[in-house]
Amino acid sequence: MFARSCSLLLLLTLLAGCAKQPEPLASLQQFFEQVASGKMQEAYASTAFGFRAQQNEKAFARTMAELGIDQYVALQADKPEVRGREVKVEVEVATKSGTRVPFIITMLDEGGAWRVFALRSPRDERTGIAENRFSLVGRTAALGDVMSRPLPSDKEAKQLAQRTLSDFSDAVVAGSFTDFYDSVSRAWQNQLTRGQLQRAFQPFLDKKIDLSSVRDVEPVFDAAPVINTDGLLVLRGHVPTSPLQTIFHLKYAYELPKWKLFGIDVQLKR
Repeated sequence: MFARSCSLLLLLTLLAGCAKQPEPLASLQQFFEQVASGKMQEAYASTAFGFRAQQNEKAFARTMAELGIDQYVALQADKPEVRGREVKVEVEVATKSGTRVPFIITMLDEGGAWRVFALRSPRDERTGIAENRFSLVGRTAALGDVMSRPLPSDKEAKQLAQRTLSDFSDAVVAGSFTDFYDSVSRAWQNQLTRGQLQRAFQPFLDKKIDLSSVRDVEPVFDAAPVINTDGLLVLRGHVPTSPLQTIFHLKYAYELPKWKLFGIDVQLKR
C-alpha cells in the first residue's frame, strides 16, 4: 500500500513538472486582458520583480489609464526575439477608441512564467528617445508638489485647450511655429528646438490645413483631465468641427503662475 502511494505521488509530481509553460505571447495577452477587465492588481502582480520595483500598483494603474491600455481590445505582435530566459517583442495594442499604441516589450522567464519586465515606446524619430513611462527614474522631488495641485475646473481646462488649439491654428496660417514655440513651457523648450517643432507639423503647413473653426467650437473631453505620473496636466479629446473633427492630445507643465504647454498632438478625422 505504501509503495502504491509513493508511486502515485511520484507520477503526479512528474506530470506537474512536465506541465507546459504558457508561451510569452499568451502570457502577454493575458496581462493586457487583465488590465482591460479592471484586474489591475492581478496584472501588476503578474509582472517581473524588476518591473514592480520601478513603481507601485497605483502608479502602474494610472499610467495604464493615461496610455488608454485599460481600453485594450486586441494585440498585434511581431515574432518574439528569444534570448535564453529573455524575450523582446514589438507589439501594437488596439483600443476601443480605435487608436493603436506601439510598445517594445521585454519579458523574463521568472518563477516558471513569462513576466513583463519592461514596456517602452518605440524610439521617437524627432528626439531619438525610447520612452519608458513605467519608471520613476529621473523624476524630481518637486513632482509631488505638482501632483498635489488641484485640477483646473472643466471650464478652465476647456479654455486652456481652446486657447492652445487657436494658437496652433495661428501658427499654421502664419506658416511658422516661432511664436508658438516661444509660448510653450521652458521644460519643453529644453527638450525641443524650434526647428524640430516646425518639422513635426510641416505637413499641416504644406497642405494649408484650416483649423480656424476651433476658435468658435467648444472642445469635448474624451477622457477626464488628469495630472499624470510625470506631474503633467493631460487633456485628451476632440473639437466637433466640420467636415473633419479635430482630435487633440495636450500636455501641460505647471510653471508659475500657470499651466504651459509641454506636448501637443493634433489630428483630423472624419
